[in-house]
Amino acid sequence: MIRSTLLILALSIALAAGQIPPYLGQCGGIDYTGTTTCVSGTVCTELDPFYYQCLPEAPPPTSISSVPTSTNS
Repeated sequence: MIRSTLLILALSIALAAGQIPPYLGQCGGIDYTGTTTCVSGTVCTELDPFYYQCLPEAPPPTSISSVPTSTNS
């Protein structure tokens, strides 16, 4: 809980200082009354019950292929 509170505090300070793009703003949480939609490419993510933030969607996982190994007989 302390970790998420510190994260919210840091994000709030950075947003107020203009260091976080506006599209990464708050999108929900307990008692939140603002917009609950995020721009394309971001998803509303719960950081704690009182603060949901629009964050970039995770890129799709890359496939990992095995490289055959040879054994000398």
